[in-house]
Amino acid sequence: MSDFAVDISRWTQNVQAKLDQVGPKVADEAMKRIQDRTPVDTGALKAAWTQTTDGSVITISNDLPYANVV
Repeated sequence: MSDFAVDISRWTQNVQAKLDQVGPKVADEAMKRIQDRTPVDTGALKAAWTQTTDGSVITISNDLPYANVV
């Protein structure tokens, strides 16, 4: 492998390691902000937010039918 290819490989590994560290922190902060900004009547909508992780994909969702209106 050329020196350039080795450099690129190291760089991508370094970036992935940084994303693995920062991604969950960003998702946690987003989840907190979403919950803080969710209007409360009964509290069901605010309590229904979930955060799931599948590899490097982090998903924040709410299954209540009226969540997309908020």
